[in-house]
Amino acid sequence: MKSKTYKKWLKAMASKEWKEEEASVSNHIIDHLKTCYLESKRAYGKKLYSVCIYSSVNNYCFEWTLADESKDTFEWGFKKYQKNKLFFRKKDKDFSKVISEVKKLFKEIKEKKFSLISNKELKTLFVRLLEPMKRQYGYAILSEGADSLSESDYLKFLPNIEKDEALTVCNILATPEDLSFVEKAKLNLLLIAKKVFSNKQLKEVVFQKSIKAVKKFPDFFKELRKESQNYFWIQNSFRQAFYLDEKYFLNSLIQILKEKNLPALQSAIKKLKEKKRIFVEQRNEIYKKYKLPLKTKKFFEFIRYLTILQDRRKENLQKLVFCIDQLLNEVARRFKVNREDLNNYFVNDIIKILSIGKKVSEKELKQRNKVIFFSYLEKGKIRSETILGKRADVINHIFKKKREKLVSANIIKGFVASLGLGKRIIKGRVRIVFNPVKDTFRDGEILVTGMTRPEFVPLMRKAKAVITNEGGITTHAAIVSRELGIPCLIGTKIATEALRNDDSVEIDMDKGTVRIIK
Repeated sequence: MKSKTYKKWLKAMASKEWKEEEASVSNHIIDHLKTCYLESKRAYGKKLYSVCIYSSVNNYCFEWTLADESKDTFEWGFKKYQKNKLFFRKKDKDFSKVISEVKKLFKEIKEKKFSLISNKELKTLFVRLLEPMKRQYGYAILSEGADSLSESDYLKFLPNIEKDEALTVCNILATPEDLSFVEKAKLNLLLIAKKVFSNKQLKEVVFQKSIKAVKKFPDFFKELRKESQNYFWIQNSFRQAFYLDEKYFLNSLIQILKEKNLPALQSAIKKLKEKKRIFVEQRNEIYKKYKLPLKTKKFFEFIRYLTILQDRRKENLQKLVFCIDQLLNEVARRFKVNREDLNNYFVNDIIKILSIGKKVSEKELKQRNKVIFFSYLEKGKIRSETILGKRADVINHIFKKKREKLVSANIIKGFVASLGLGKRIIKGRVRIVFNPVKDTFRDGEILVTGMTRPEFVPLMRKAKAVITNEGGITTHAAIVSRELGIPCLIGTKIATEALRNDDSVEIDMDKGTVRIIK
């Protein structure tokens, strides 16, 4: 990067307000996605974002985009949606073509016998993954604009409703009536659980937690295997792929059987099966009761549309992570590279090793424990830079100072994304989790993290409440918390730094605040 450009952006970093997200990552995934915000120009024919910065330190990444651009993106999208829904229908069709492409690649790679193909063919397959990965974000990145909205931005569309009631109304109006892919997987497992209830012998065998034992019931095992085959990828993350086998889904099934008696199980199945009818009826009742204006209806309709976009994007990404993981496992085998080291390879490194067998040195890999992926628009073209060393330290320091300033204010306030069962005051002990696979989490603790993603769902099921630094009403934490019926406070910005493990806290769901109990 030219010194003049670097100084220009440094000044912008220090002076402007930035929207932040965070997650555990592999550098090759971030390298894949580093231009994703800027791809929106290609998808929508308009410059929505001009810059995106990813800072990865020891494979934990902070993502920064300009806050005003995020808000402007939402406002542009909402105005366009009110005036020209046909525009979005066309974009939906374009996005659906990308989804079809992802499904085709996913199926192809699932069935591929990698040992039978050449390095050249493996490289071609890897390169084919890059384009749909970028393009799908171009369409779905529109949903990120909703993360810029505060609680007051939502409540201003419900001015004549008392705040506590307005939050419930807001959650109903913002929830899409169709099942998310997580809900579809859950419904399938609940239906299997119902069959187990009707067979005492099978239930006893299930609780043995032995795959060998349940194989004696071929029809049951067939359904369990089908669930695994259909959803083995459901907890993939930006860092790695997780292969959920029959044993995982058997344990999930046992958990359901422990938590629910037959009437509760039937009720949960009915709730999911009839979600569309229930939510449409609830919305219509709200429209009638409060005589909501057309603009309010359109606003929440647009929010639901963005939520669906986000859900489709997440499903695509998790399938693509599986595809990349399969390819990298083969690269590791062929070239005798430590699989963990490949997480710090960049896209071009993977292409090089497949082209000419060139590996990245240990010294260079070590330097990549701290790396900035910097993408920006310049004269209408996407530019990308990879920044290491002192320049990376300077950028990280600027954003660190911004966070320290927020933490020093000592006010933990967020957006109530889910009221859970309706309790206004939630008390419990904090458990901060950055890596849901490795970090300990106990039943009934309050889950505190930067952002949740699918791999957090098993922890969320055990949580008394969820608190996140980032996110809006369309984000994973908000959606899944509503699905699970647990309290959720999002967008606190500083919860992971202001709180400590084992802190006793009180969450006020009316005020959207967190208080440490001395």
